[in-house]
Amino acid sequence: MSGESTGKASTSRALTTPDEIVTAALDIIDRSGIDALTMRRLGSELGVFPASLYWHVGNRSQLLGLVCEKVLSRIELPPADLPWRDWLFTFGLRTRQVIGSHPRFAAYFVSNIQTSQSSLDIAEHTIAALRRAGFAGHDLVRAYNAVTGAVFGWITGEFAANPEETGGSARSAIEGLTADTDRYPNIRDLWPLAANRAYMLRWESGAGSPLESSFETMLNALLNGLARSREIEEIAARAEAPATRAAAATAPGRPE
Repeated sequence: MSGESTGKASTSRALTTPDEIVTAALDIIDRSGIDALTMRRLGSELGVFPASLYWHVGNRSQLLGLVCEKVLSRIELPPADLPWRDWLFTFGLRTRQVIGSHPRFAAYFVSNIQTSQSSLDIAEHTIAALRRAGFAGHDLVRAYNAVTGAVFGWITGEFAANPEETGGSARSAIEGLTADTDRYPNIRDLWPLAANRAYMLRWESGAGSPLESSFETMLNALLNGLARSREIEEIAARAEAPATRAAAATAPGRPE
């Protein structure tokens, strides 16, 4: 009997893979929130001893890193031959869709530095798209940070946790505070359109009240700004070229 085991944990442990563990961890987060993810609960749901999880995926922090990688890997990058604006716009929409499908994980994901194969793939192709737009050097770094910061930062805000109050009481609190028409005349005027559909004027996260059209507006405004900055740079370069050539033509030659 010493070589036999009929315990569920021992039998299931042999069938558990790192991918199964990561998938189960993400499922717990989706159902109950990130604080509910413990190695004990994860082991219980998988039918394995918690100690075996450490052997497969490391500690909880390392496990969360693997969950981040799994979520990122689900973002399908657009074709590399798309025009740069189309590539970035499509990338933004797909990123919001994937991360937004895990709203209880979104804030953790975006607020922790990511270093993985998938995050590097995203960086590589985003930089390539901006290079196709004509950005280079420090301007390229700034444009890259503007795009990634806008996309991932928006996701953090849109899918922030709901207030601790229930939806009804949170709504009542906001409506009570903004009832002062002398202090908030613009909010009151916009209230029929903005209630629960605008930052700081809502009582639900994007999981219950999505802000998709506003996200698209933000992306278009950002890309329009980047495109205009490139136009200005090109105009300045064309204006400077004749003066540069003239200066070169009149410069004294070097002595033989």
